Amino acid sequence: MRVIQPIVRSEMDQEVRFCKGQAGRIAYATVGEGSPLLLPTAWVGHLELTWANVRYRAFIEALAVRHAVIRYDPIGSGLSERRRAEEDFSLRAELEVLDRVFEHLGLKRCTLFGFSMGGPLAITFAAARPERVKRLILYGTYADGSKIADARTRRAVPELVREHWGLGSRFITSVFLPDTEPKEARWFAALQRAATDAHTAARMLSLCFELDVSSSLPRVVAPTLVLHRRHDRVIPYELGVDLAAEISGASFQT
Repeated sequence: MRVIQPIVRSEMDQEVRFCKGQAGRIAYATVGEGSPLLLPTAWVGHLELTWANVRYRAFIEALAVRHAVIRYDPIGSGLSERRRAEEDFSLRAELEVLDRVFEHLGLKRCTLFGFSMGGPLAITFAAARPERVKRLILYGTYADGSKIADARTRRAVPELVREHWGLGSRFITSVFLPDTEPKEARWFAALQRAATDAHTAARMLSLCFELDVSSSLPRVVAPTLVLHRRHDRVIPYELGVDLAAEISGASFQT
């Protein structure tokens, strides 16, 4: 299935480059000018295919009006190294990629924008490297993945993805984008399948549920904004409230 949608002409265009991490090639993209805004990986992705989507590109371009926006594909996904060792499905491995991109670009300080799985990564990085994080934005995310769903669901969804990636990608789309138009839903499901294989997708989903960075919350000192939709079907609203309550001085908006 063709996943690239027509795009609106724009003066902005991303630049895709590569750097080396411990687990292999890391693809990253930059667009815009200004203070750096780094988006830790939210799950699987593909820099080229997401950039070709009108709505997603418009969102990134809006951020790029005032910032140098930096995105990257996680190991095992998109333009980054597709081979991924089993031991690399861990918080440590994800943080190594984030840290490598940070160091490769020579960033001294930046704002981190953590969405979904990117939230725990941003929180941990901000707690461990307070001198490197200017501001922290957390949208639709969490600290403890075991609170996202009950134990049965946390086992069943990765297993569905592993056994039938086509059906699994459509199910994930129905959860993330319940009210979207059919064309957009088909695009998002196809994007996931183009971004990675079934095993990697399943392990990344399991990792989302396994992450628990609750102990890092009190150590975050960067000015923090927590954004969460009241009726979020993916990450329960209460988990966003918990984040704002546990990070000193954090602002919360719905």
